Amino acid sequence: MHSMWIQSQMVDLLILKKHPAIHSEFIDNPVTIPNVLFLNRAEYWKKDFNHIRKELIAEFTVDPKHKEDLEALYHLRNAIAHCHVSMGRDYFLYRPKGDSKEQSMIAALKLERKTNEANPSILKLAFDNDDHYYERFSHIQRLDAECFSALAQSISIPHSRIR
Repeated sequence: MHSMWIQSQMVDLLILKKHPAIHSEFIDNPVTIPNVLFLNRAEYWKKDFNHIRKELIAEFTVDPKHKEDLEALYHLRNAIAHCHVSMGRDYFLYRPKGDSKEQSMIAALKLERKTNEANPSILKLAFDNDDHYYERFSHIQRLDAECFSALAQSISIPHSRIR
């Protein structure tokens, strides 16, 4: 859910940057969404997280730490969407599609290889482990509190309006 919230913030930032004429209406009337924002949101809903992430990085100045957070969240979201889930265990299993995808996910999430691991390797996502969960959640917290707050400020939008 949090990754969808992050994606929604990215979309609003992109739209509001491209349409400064709607800023006053958007800020002054929180009950009504400007039609331009509504229509553009509908178009962005057709796009995936990775496309929106790349567009945000192209449109805004995003510092390297937050680019890393976006990359990690992209891989995490993709893994959750394509993982093997069982009611009989408290973790997810994920096999990245191809070696390059696997390597970029391992690098982005700072995962460590295990000796005698399965071949092909299967990644275990254990969100019941507090250390693992909080490490992943820290990407979301930094993006919201640091990155998106600054980006909203850079286009003169109160961050609270897109949160």
